[in-house]
Amino acid sequence: MKIQPNPLIRIRIETLLNERGLKWSEIYQKAGLGKTQGSLILNGFRIPPKWLRIKIAEVFNVDSITIWTEEDLFNELNKPKEI
Repeated sequence: MKIQPNPLIRIRIETLLNERGLKWSEIYQKAGLGKTQGSLILNGFRIPPKWLRIKIAEVFNVDSITIWTEEDLFNELNKPKEI
């Protein structure tokens, strides 16, 4: 089964980026992530661990739940695992 991205996460992140005049590459580099990991997070394929969600949200000066909702977290925990 192919893992599907969550397009709403990308929309939320891009909205915050546009509002603040930032680039995603600046944020994932500050967080110590590589380009691939940053892309997976931006496109909603992966939800980062709590400490990283908080770190990213702090750059935007928002709560992490603004970017990754409770529904996103629930779906991440209950999605089928790749074999």
